[in-house]
Amino acid sequence: MKLAEPGMVIFWFDADLFYANVAFFAEHAHMLMDESPTPVRWPTIDATAITGFDFSAGRALAELQQDLARKGVTLALIVVPVRHQGDLERMGLIELIGADHIFESRQACVAADQSEWSAHNGSQR
Repeated sequence: MKLAEPGMVIFWFDADLFYANVAFFAEHAHMLMDESPTPVRWPTIDATAITGFDFSAGRALAELQQDLARKGVTLALIVVPVRHQGDLERMGLIELIGADHIFESRQACVAADQSEWSAHNGSQR
């Protein structure tokens, strides 16, 4: 976990994401949010090191996104490897998460979070 900005936690998962570890992944994502020193608006998954991605992983991401959306929280993804973009598209995750919440770098994600926060609050942090 890395607290990138107040309200933003980046979760770097260094393994395949598949049926055998997807429950651990989702549980850990929720735990990181619960343990954050500030309320989390943008939990962000850095997918750089996710080397495999199956249907179970897609369902878990969809459920995580829907659970977070009910709480008014925005799920974001960083650096989704090209080999997984087709999987995300087929599973409807790009539409569900929103292409505007999928980023090519941590810097772009942090900048988007800051911009959105400023737009909603009318000031800079």
